[in-house]
Amino acid sequence: MRQSWNNSREHFWKLRAAQPEMARRAGEEVQICLHNGHLRVAQSLWRDA
Repeated sequence: MRQSWNNSREHFWKLRAAQPEMARRAGEEVQICLHNGHLRVAQSLWRDA
């Protein structure tokens, strides 16, 4: 179980390191969240509220 979590976390950090420009461009509009070891992209909908 721990090995699987480590792999997911390592993949997450590699993904962030490989795409710093995308994360920077996203800014407040899109948040990249790590939930239960899975990558999840959540858009901030408060602007449309």
